[in-house]
Amino acid sequence: MEDPQPPQPDFAVISQSLRQLSEQVIHIENTPAFGDAATILRDLRAGFRDVNWRLDRMDNHQKAEAVNSVARLQNSRVNGPDESLTVLHLFSSNTPIPNFPETPAAIEGFFRDLDVNPILQGLELSTAGDLDERKQRLRLAIGLRGRAG
Repeated sequence: MEDPQPPQPDFAVISQSLRQLSEQVIHIENTPAFGDAATILRDLRAGFRDVNWRLDRMDNHQKAEAVNSVARLQNSRVNGPDESLTVLHLFSSNTPIPNFPETPAAIEGFFRDLDVNPILQGLELSTAGDLDERKQRLRLAIGLRGRAG
C-alpha cells in the first residue's frame, strides 16, 4: 500500500486567517487591559516626575540649611548696626534670599510688610504678628543676638 500524501497547507485559508488576525490585532488597544496599561504608564511617569521634584526640593532644602547654618554663625558675630550680614538662602531653591538686609540697621529700616515678609517666607517662617515682632523674628532667624538697640 502506498503512503497517503501528507496534508498540504491551504494558502487561501492561511491568507484569510492572517487577514482576520491582523484586523483583530488592531483592536487589541481597545481592550481595557491594554488601555489601562497606557494609563498606568502615564500615571507612573507623572509619579516619577513628582518624586524627582520632591527629591530636588529636599536636596535644595538640605543644602540651604547647611549654608544658612554657617551664615547664622557668621551673623551671630556681628556686633555693630552697620556691620555686614551674611546672606541666607531660600529653602525652596538654595539661592540667596532677594533683598536680604545688608546690615542689622537695614532691618530696623524695614517699615513695610513687603520688606520683611518675603524674607520670612523664604526661610519658611511665620509672618504673623506686628511689624516689630516680625523684625525680631527675622533678627533671630538670621543669627543676630538679642533685640535691636
